[in-house]
Amino acid sequence: MYEEPLDVNKAVFNAGEMNKVPCFTYIIEAQELNLKLSIKDDTELTEGSDDSITKNSWRITISRHEEPDIETSGHYWEITELAKVGELK
Repeated sequence: MYEEPLDVNKAVFNAGEMNKVPCFTYIIEAQELNLKLSIKDDTELTEGSDDSITKNSWRITISRHEEPDIETSGHYWEITELAKVGELK
């Protein structure tokens, strides 16, 4: 029903690491609608509403891919971690 968050407030660099491959971690804050859709009918709400908004924090880690397929992806990086680390209703 909705493909994008309402707003992304900020992205903050959190950490970097150079073990096998370089990786960088960011914390991103986003406003999102707090609703769930039916699996059978993606226009039917099962929980929440269009006016229920949450502010979520996400931790995203990107790493240099060891064997990138540049023709398919167009870049050398891959998301290796995506985790919700905070929620404020």
